Amino acid sequence: MARSDRSCARRVRESFALGYGIYPRSKTRIDGSPTWVVAAMLWFLSRITPFRELLATGKNECRALIDVMVAAAPRANPTVRVTMIEAMKPS
Repeated sequence: MARSDRSCARRVRESFALGYGIYPRSKTRIDGSPTWVVAAMLWFLSRITPFRELLATGKNECRALIDVMVAAAPRANPTVRVTMIEAMKPS
């Protein structure tokens, strides 16, 4: 598993810390999982070609969602590391 998988997993966990309800509720398992489990899941999904293609076509949506999360970050309690969330934005 690459260092980038673990880094992305930490960023995903940081975005869950914004304090909003997690939808669908099944995603609460991701939030409660150790970072290495989330990293392994991301690594596995990145090996599936249709999944990679789906993510590649959603760059604009991903950017918009991250912008909304960054805008909400100042209201989070406890505070979150905005730079972790911004780092998920596709280039």
